[in-house]
Amino acid sequence: MKLKEICEILNIKIDDEGNKLVDIEIKNITNLISHAIKKGGLYFDTPKSKLNQSQIKLAQEKGVIVLTDKDYNNIDGLYIIKVDDPKEKYFQLGKHYKSLFNIPTIAITGSVGKTTTTCLANLVFAEKYKLFSTGLTSNTPTYFVEDIYSNLNSGYEFYVQETGALVPKILESSAKILDVDAFIITNINKYHHLNKYITSEALIEDKTSYDRISKKDAVGIINIDDEVLSNHKFNHNIITFGIENKNADYIADNIKQNNETLSFDIINKGKKITTITLNIIGKHNVYNALAVYIAATHFGLDDKLIKNGLLKYKSKGIRQNFEKVCGRTIYIDTFNVCSSSIKSCLENVENISVNKGNKKIAILGGENALGEYAYKINFETGKTFGKYNLDKFVCVGTKHVDKEKIDFFGDGKALYNGAKTVLNNNKVLYYDDIVSLSKFLKKKTKPGDLILIKGIFRLGLFVALDLAFGTNYTSRNPYFTVNAKKLNNNNFEAIEFNDLKKIHLIGYTKNDNKLTIPDSINNMNVISMKEEIFKDKQISSIIFGKFLNYIPKSAFKNCDKIKQVVIPGNIKIIGESAFENCKKLQKVIIENGVLQINENAFKDCLSLKEVYLPKKIITIDNNAFPKYAKLKTNTIKEKTRRKLRKLKNRIVKKLKNSFLFLLF
Repeated sequence: MKLKEICEILNIKIDDEGNKLVDIEIKNITNLISHAIKKGGLYFDTPKSKLNQSQIKLAQEKGVIVLTDKDYNNIDGLYIIKVDDPKEKYFQLGKHYKSLFNIPTIAITGSVGKTTTTCLANLVFAEKYKLFSTGLTSNTPTYFVEDIYSNLNSGYEFYVQETGALVPKILESSAKILDVDAFIITNINKYHHLNKYITSEALIEDKTSYDRISKKDAVGIINIDDEVLSNHKFNHNIITFGIENKNADYIADNIKQNNETLSFDIINKGKKITTITLNIIGKHNVYNALAVYIAATHFGLDDKLIKNGLLKYKSKGIRQNFEKVCGRTIYIDTFNVCSSSIKSCLENVENISVNKGNKKIAILGGENALGEYAYKINFETGKTFGKYNLDKFVCVGTKHVDKEKIDFFGDGKALYNGAKTVLNNNKVLYYDDIVSLSKFLKKKTKPGDLILIKGIFRLGLFVALDLAFGTNYTSRNPYFTVNAKKLNNNNFEAIEFNDLKKIHLIGYTKNDNKLTIPDSINNMNVISMKEEIFKDKQISSIIFGKFLNYIPKSAFKNCDKIKQVVIPGNIKIIGESAFENCKKLQKVIIENGVLQINENAFKDCLSLKEVYLPKKIITIDNNAFPKYAKLKTNTIKEKTRRKLRKLKNRIVKKLKNSFLFLLF
């Protein structure tokens, strides 16, 4: 749209200076200044504080047009349009632009399960339609209006949107903008977000906004096992689903799960109509899949398409994900948390088998955003731990406990206090810092153990995994990367993860083929680096810092000048495709301490003949090495190891940047 079209839609008058700009094509709209100074376009100035001088300068450079209700002095190079309510104008423009595309639209909301339900819906509806769906964390108008304006076009045939509730009336605004044809409400926790909503009544009113505002012929798909939803009086045509409530229109029955899959029958009007299989586990996912099945059936998809879509869902990252890490099975679900999701995860862990001698351990953060109910609800949740047959419960909170931090991070101490009333002291622990938690993971768990990690993403429980085992969850979490402090030395771009005092390398600024990765930058240890950081580089030799614990995915892919690699014991995991297609690589020496080699780590290393593996390595994934490489597992005698170590040290000392590719 051109600026003049937008101003007409929003009933905004432009002064003489603005008349020079009316024909500018506005390719981006946003109410996030960080997006405006990156992409340019029209910025709706909704925050309470004014733009600072640094932001103004960057906005000038990008040619940003500012729509604001604040008083700014005349600023050269920055055109400012004064309006009464920029947030309302932003939402109004989003509603108008969405209305230009008459495509069926489903909104998904609820306290928990909405993201997984959205993922499942995306996969199912994509089986039939060209689907539009914004990012899974873009679930408020602040984000999805920008996505709609930038990306929605007439080529799309169906629209699925996750919508969340963080502050009063935000879902009401979403409902007005989207004008949906159907809405799914997974459940309503009447205590969640009470730090903002204050009362449960205000929360419930906002959570049920779609029923008040949607098209008259829109259909609601509602979980009536949920107490709030089962008692709510809806205005729209409602299709209900459940497991326990036999009055539901669609009932899930005969639920079965093993360590990897989940299946259930769908009953409608007393008759079995189909069986659904999922590649995830957990009773809560039965609700999510059942809701999507109903929605897809309502819009005309047949069972084959629905089942194909549902089977494609596989969890990853920090949401409901199972991963093998240094021999342990990690069940990580650390995006959101509430009492019911904690209990569901504990139930899942209880139903998963481990070998004799191994343990089931739950590492848990408290529920957040509860306002004055924070201690009570977390305490009561902790009291339920006694009914689960697990070996250890580890509750995690923060050092400085005040109302604001508890609302932000959750009350892990209250969880612990509740658990102590029902568990022996040797079964429940409490930590208030991530480093101590990482030491517990490293020293008190062993290969074969099953470890649940559950808490709000801000608490950073996955950071403990990174510190203990060399995984790479932290660097993939925007909360820790977007706001991280950027650092530079002569050769590298890096970031410091919040208050962790640990460095993550994100770029290599030098073209030298003799690479040395430092032990530290600004007196902080370098422990990790970005995926693909050295991919395609003409590196022939390298020295790695002694604190690095992980070689990430595709880190040295296509580095075809490397001939030999020595990987020391401070590296715990060699990531997927880490050295893929290093065509001249002939010899790999892996020292004691390395615990895991991931899939395709040395794929297509055409010259690779010798691989020396340590005795105590735990996991070597399929296809980690090419078939023609000779693996000498447990055949290197200690005398030979000492010789190799002396050779490596001599090369480092005399030829620090030699032709050898050395990893420390």
